[in-house]
Amino acid sequence: MTVIYLKDTLGRFILVNRRFETLFHVDRDELIGKTDYDIFSKEVAETFRDNDRRVLKTGTSLLGDRAVDATITRVEALNFWKSRLPLLTEFLNTCQM
Repeated sequence: MTVIYLKDTLGRFILVNRRFETLFHVDRDELIGKTDYDIFSKEVAETFRDNDRRVLKTGTSLLGDRAVDATITRVEALNFWKSRLPLLTEFLNTCQM
């Protein structure tokens, strides 16, 4: 199952799917408006935020594979293909998916 989320330009979550909730043990209603720093360690959150900023600055996608250990998901180790891409909208300006 695919993990899907959207963030605004300040890195706040504006949407997450059920797989995100399950994998990271969060409730979407409690997560909306929060940042990576609210759910991950500082080191992990800084990596994610740096990637977010790169996508926002360049306006281009950031693709790659990534290994995630169980300390991040709190459940299972994962290997996945991750895509960060800018989503330009009339209403939200720019957000990320």
